[in-house]
Amino acid sequence: MKNLRILFVLIASMISVISSFTMEEGPIEKHNSSHWANKLNNDGDTPLHCIVNETKIDDESSQALAWLSINNGANPFIKNKSEKTPQQKAIDRNLPKLAEFFEAAEQAYREAFYK
Repeated sequence: MKNLRILFVLIASMISVISSFTMEEGPIEKHNSSHWANKLNNDGDTPLHCIVNETKIDDESSQALAWLSINNGANPFIKNKSEKTPQQKAIDRNLPKLAEFFEAAEQAYREAFYK
């Protein structure tokens, strides 16, 4: 029950942040490295890397947060200071469902933005 409350707080927080940004920009513009969803923190991680870092149970809740981020501009190909993408980090952390999600997200991202 505690994890569910945390998930709802995280989703509410992300929706609040997302709604504060204008969504009038086109898909290519919002998927660049200067977009808020691709900023690196002090550890060199993007929000997608942080989702992987904070995942304790490999379930749909982490995938939902990652989907929200990608749908709002996060680029799944950005590497952190350790030269790892979020998918590579999920594999390293033994999170196969999340890694599979990132694999599908990368494929969809390629089809949408690298035609």
